[in-house]
Amino acid sequence: MENLKKFLFEVSWEVCNKVGGIHTVIVSKVEEVIKHFGDKYILIGPWLENNQDFIEEADQKILGIKQKLDAIRLDAKVGRWNIQGKPLVVLVKFGHDVNKDKVLYELWEDFGVDSMTGGYDYVEPVLFAHNAGRAIEAISELFDDEHILAQFHEWMCGSGLLYLRKNSPHISTIFTTHATILGRSMAGNGIDIYHLPEKINADKEAQRFNVLAKHSMEKASARFADCFTTVSEITAMEAELILGCKVNCILHNGFNVHSVPDPAKDKGFYLANRKKLLDFASKFHQQVFEDENTLIISTSGRYEFHNKGIDVLIDTLGRLKEENHIPQGKKVLVYFFILAGSEEMTLETYSDFLTRYSKIATHPLWNPSNDPIINKANQYGLTEDFYEKIKLIFIPVYLNGKDKIFPLEYYEALSGCNLTIYPSFYEPWGYTPLESVAYSVPTVTTNLSGFGRWVLLEKLNKKGVYVLNRMDTTEEQLVNELYAVISSFISMSASEKAKLSKDARNTAMKAEWEHFFKNYLHAFKIAKDNANARISGISAKVYEKFEEMQFHGSESIRPRLRSFTIKALIPDKIEGLRMLAYNMIWSWMPEAHQLFNRLDPVLYEELGYNPVSLLESIDPEILIQAAENESYLQLYEDVMRKFNKYMESSQSLVKQTALITKERPVAYFSMEFGIHESLPIYSGGLGILSGDHLKSSSDLNINLVGVGLLYRKGYFKQGISKEGDQKVEYFQNDFYRMPLEEVKKRGKALIISVEFPGRTVFAKVWKANVGRIPLYLLDTDILENNPSDREITSRLYGGGKRVRIEQEIILGIGGVKMLH
Repeated sequence: MENLKKFLFEVSWEVCNKVGGIHTVIVSKVEEVIKHFGDKYILIGPWLENNQDFIEEADQKILGIKQKLDAIRLDAKVGRWNIQGKPLVVLVKFGHDVNKDKVLYELWEDFGVDSMTGGYDYVEPVLFAHNAGRAIEAISELFDDEHILAQFHEWMCGSGLLYLRKNSPHISTIFTTHATILGRSMAGNGIDIYHLPEKINADKEAQRFNVLAKHSMEKASARFADCFTTVSEITAMEAELILGCKVNCILHNGFNVHSVPDPAKDKGFYLANRKKLLDFASKFHQQVFEDENTLIISTSGRYEFHNKGIDVLIDTLGRLKEENHIPQGKKVLVYFFILAGSEEMTLETYSDFLTRYSKIATHPLWNPSNDPIINKANQYGLTEDFYEKIKLIFIPVYLNGKDKIFPLEYYEALSGCNLTIYPSFYEPWGYTPLESVAYSVPTVTTNLSGFGRWVLLEKLNKKGVYVLNRMDTTEEQLVNELYAVISSFISMSASEKAKLSKDARNTAMKAEWEHFFKNYLHAFKIAKDNANARISGISAKVYEKFEEMQFHGSESIRPRLRSFTIKALIPDKIEGLRMLAYNMIWSWMPEAHQLFNRLDPVLYEELGYNPVSLLESIDPEILIQAAENESYLQLYEDVMRKFNKYMESSQSLVKQTALITKERPVAYFSMEFGIHESLPIYSGGLGILSGDHLKSSSDLNINLVGVGLLYRKGYFKQGISKEGDQKVEYFQNDFYRMPLEEVKKRGKALIISVEFPGRTVFAKVWKANVGRIPLYLLDTDILENNPSDREITSRLYGGGKRVRIEQEIILGIGGVKMLH
């Protein structure tokens, strides 16, 4: 790849912000990137309160970049990252200068990204990446004779990629997922994602695990990137299953092993760190750990108890204890470097006396009684003082060398170990075992980790790395295999351990960046070729295969997307279920309620007895079976006959006056209506009273309409914390899965306007059918309004006096305008 013709941007939330493995990827790779791109390489990250190792500078090149960013009114700091190679860095601000609602709407309109359920942990990265895309667009104008490449890491940076796809389509984009958000969530809940059916409803699963917005962003980024990449073969399998998109290239994560002290030349580094671990353990457990008689094992990483295989490791240690396999006089010391909920010890909180929290933790845990490591260790008696052959030390803080209790950096602690164990259930790559062998520490991983699969592919198993079989095995078999590995290591001679350490480093040398970066160059070429083909109107990338679908029209960079609602198919014999579901008469007609309950009682209860949501969520096979069930059909026909007769009757049970007609009905205004719990727009007595008035008016066949507000979050739900305090929780209502329909005029959604001081507020009109009575509801949470006005109908009785008055204006004035 010619240096003179390419310019590379790389975007990540972890630029100058150490959070996880991606930080290691970028930092360790920089040296190799600069070899190929020189100064034509810019990293972009978030502007945070504390950006580690960032140095703000102002040379001529940086000033030119800053001027470009100032011209588009983008707040950013430009400087260098104080790491090897000192690459150029742009840190962008996000939030205050971006119209959040506009960004999210355009992501839906242009790329189908569903942001509706996204919380702050979704919105913040989206706005950051959006501004990163703007920054790349502006800065690239300085290098218009170069071919611009932009790589984006993870869903958190996806909106930047999509911004460029829409606004700067000439820029070639690469999207790299290190782990799918849904895959990690499912695996964390014990689901074996590698043995799922070939086709799953990933969107539905994402909704179930509350990651729909992130999953939607990830899926769109993968599909619209010029080159979609993952970090391992096993993650490529996961991505194809969950995102429905095949990867173009695998980008294995490398490491700069040559920068790690070589035990053959710097033995003192390793011995000194080992002594620190032994001395700390002696002080912590108040017993002597002799160098020649102590085996030091460690594990580390995210606190994902099942995903990281921490449960398997403790199960295996429990078996070692039960079978008393450790020779007399020998000890096994196990360090858990797992970042958990804890407090870092500073000078103010430090004490010379080491406190043992829950007997094995070095720092106070936030919730020790429910801590999985503590509970599992207690289960096997591994925390008892009288048992001295296996001792555990749980260090739940970040190892940066600044903690006053355990003042070692992670690599220092790692280098003092004899063996590391990472029996992962879900590990898209696995930097921890690679870092271990780089420091000449033999390691155990699994064939469910990307690194483990690479080791097997390169035929390096048992050469400093032992790969456990976790793909097709039971946990009991896995524990047996790990038990055998640890037992074998305990019985090894010093020379055998030394040879294994040497093998470990040799294996790590094969994972140097100079070997793996070739894959990046290949990905950049794929991105360039696909971008050129795309701009030329010849798409080289196939996203999905659709049958019986045709598109007629000219090629366009901007997708022609329109919003629409897909309704579940219902067999003809019971087609009336949909009409019945959208009329809330079922809330006081027991037979109608039973009609839905019989379909799937458990699901119906889970969905809050919401027939609309039930019909959209139920297995279609159940509907087909119901349509052929004589008993169910009989009930269906009885209910529909009663419903139709009810709706068609024009006889009123009260004396009507000439002033009240269908054309001029009574209008009943209320801030809340309590019809049924599946339409949560009420809080108490007033709502129930208003709802009962509508139901009674329907039964009496009075010409009446209801007018109210449609609250996105409704009224808060109450709970009690373990301290006895009231907890307040709000939940987003999905109007499209409720017994509601949009009111339309000439085929378009009906929107009314209300004049407020200095501005106009708009409200969309929805309708709920309450038997014979229409209930019209006004909703200000629409794009025509500014963010504060969208909140007017956010909550019932929420937001203070001003919002309450605004709600009454919308209801009173807006309701009357709507009726006219």
